[in-house]
Amino acid sequence: MHEHCWDQPNPRLPQIGDVAAGWYQGWYLELRLEEEAFRAERHGLPLTVAVVRLGPGWNPDDEECVAALELCARRLRRSDLPAITGLNELVICFTHTTSAQAEIVLGRISQVLQQWGPLYGVTSLEAKFTVNCLVENARRALDALHAG
Repeated sequence: MHEHCWDQPNPRLPQIGDVAAGWYQGWYLELRLEEEAFRAERHGLPLTVAVVRLGPGWNPDDEECVAALELCARRLRRSDLPAITGLNELVICFTHTTSAQAEIVLGRISQVLQQWGPLYGVTSLEAKFTVNCLVENARRALDALHAG
């Protein structure tokens, strides 16, 4: 059987994420987020970004955590962009999705991640937001909701 060059990892290229688990790395999300935000603005479509913080015991390299990430990815659409942006932080770009719709999906994801005490903040693309501040606004919403 002929093997294509794209079937084999290229050590010279950075990995965009964990394909098996269905989660991207943060740098790839940043690239795609700008593209998706411009598309949403151009076509008048909703775009929502959520930041999920996980508590004690969470380690994205642990087998149990990878299995949880796989389950979470199954609750997302192929057009959504989930990324691991820190040791205990996940960011999800919900394309063509309002914040109310994203909250429903986040509720399902929170059930999967329940043992790690997930907290999340959500923001949607609005005219007053720039692309660069979408993730930061979601982080602020998370901090405001779960302060104390």
